[in-house]
Amino acid sequence: MDKEYILDFTIPQGPTGPTGPAGPNNENAVGLAWNFRPMNSTFLANNAPLSILLDAVSAGLNVKYYQDGLIGIITGGSYRIDYYMSLQVPSASPENVVKVTVNPIYNNQQENTYSVATLNIDNNSLYYFSGTTINNFNPDDLISLIVKADKAVPFSYIKSYLLVTRIGEPLVRIPYSD
Repeated sequence: MDKEYILDFTIPQGPTGPTGPAGPNNENAVGLAWNFRPMNSTFLANNAPLSILLDAVSAGLNVKYYQDGLIGIITGGSYRIDYYMSLQVPSASPENVVKVTVNPIYNNQQENTYSVATLNIDNNSLYYFSGTTINNFNPDDLISLIVKADKAVPFSYIKSYLLVTRIGEPLVRIPYSD
């Protein structure tokens, strides 16, 4: 009692109308620079920023890579910045506390005050710094990772990375007041 059905019909089609305006530029972009091998360095005095060497990069999409791990923006827009760093300060002790800050910077001068990781290091343990921020960037802006401390002492960093991902058109900041 199996019945076989044959469907025969035509989907009606009308004329093609005018196209609408172009949509937003949702061009994707992602860049990753990292260093996963131990490095030794010395903090600069008086909280002067020291760029972190990120000498390995991924196959980026719509970003430029520069020496020492700087990531260059090609398409302006809103970007999510993720960063991580683990480090040790051998001379740190309860009597010699070292205040260390890690954060991404833009165009070698603009510190991001929204995503700063700061710790008071008081022993030779491994300390972990990480953060995420969302910011607007223009074409040719450069993003890098810096570390700074209140004392010029030697330190070792074990792993660090900087991940830059475009998430859309520039965000509009709305001032907040109480």
